[in-house]
Amino acid sequence: MKNISSFVIALSLLAITLSGCEKDFNINIPASTKKVVVEGYIENNLPPYVFLTNTLDLFGPLNLASISSSFVHNAKITISDGTKSFDLKEYTINLGTNKFYIYTIKGFDFSGTSANQQNVPGIGMVGIDLNNPPDYTQVGKLNSNYKLSIQLEGETTPSITATTEIKYAQKIDSFWVEARPGKPATDEFVSLYARISEKGPERNYFRYFTKRNNEGFLPGYNSIYDDNFVNGTTYNVRVMRGVDKTLPDSIAFRNYGYFKKGDTITVKIAQIDKNVYDFWKTLDYAYQNTGNPYASPGNVKTNITGGLGIWCGYASFNSPAYQTFIVPK
Repeated sequence: MKNISSFVIALSLLAITLSGCEKDFNINIPASTKKVVVEGYIENNLPPYVFLTNTLDLFGPLNLASISSSFVHNAKITISDGTKSFDLKEYTINLGTNKFYIYTIKGFDFSGTSANQQNVPGIGMVGIDLNNPPDYTQVGKLNSNYKLSIQLEGETTPSITATTEIKYAQKIDSFWVEARPGKPATDEFVSLYARISEKGPERNYFRYFTKRNNEGFLPGYNSIYDDNFVNGTTYNVRVMRGVDKTLPDSIAFRNYGYFKKGDTITVKIAQIDKNVYDFWKTLDYAYQNTGNPYASPGNVKTNITGGLGIWCGYASFNSPAYQTFIVPK
């Protein structure tokens, strides 16, 4: 969408500049070649899961029906930690008249009605199927590398591969809130801060999400950061409220970054490897510059060989409960 918006604006400016010319310009955009898009995650103490879709046509419809029809079925997806390998199974998620499809391990319920539910970014409520419990040797573990291999229907060997790492989890020491600068004590909005004690001396990379009251986990507008200047220290960081990027900017960014007094906030901070960091950094940049004809062009980086997308390992702090903070009224 970024390239479309920038292209249209650039053409509009060109039309104004050349308004005195009579010559017409016809631009032929070649048909796009379909590629497989991988969106896969593995996190400590949680099941791995993968969404597998085909790219959509540039000028085709974009709605739930078109997304539902883009899913890739009957793939053999294998995950290996170098010692143990296991396959994922394809499951259906019913969304009214549309269906989404997910590859994961057995024993997890995505209906949101089973016991031991947990709200997982990208999925929603995940619970344990008590009648068909999972193999807990197949959930993510800290300090582990995981290779993803995808063999599409009709193939004899995997054509898509990727590797990610679940690093060691660090600790959130404490949370507190402060009033917005220049606002009276009666102001309903506050800023949330966290103190983090970090291991060193390795350079580390992180992605964070916030969950406010009964909302789902949402990533920040800039959802990633690194410890280049605070490596191996205890430091304070402001935790910005996450943003639903599917909403119009006027709604999504209303009072951006702030929480309200009385809010119950759950914070998820996950350590990631450098390749995953580069993916989210370039994706966030592309999102932020949508429609800006003066932004520097850039491609979203991927760690997928043979396709597009991301195979993402999360080492979540204090997982699986994360940390919750109630803002005083």
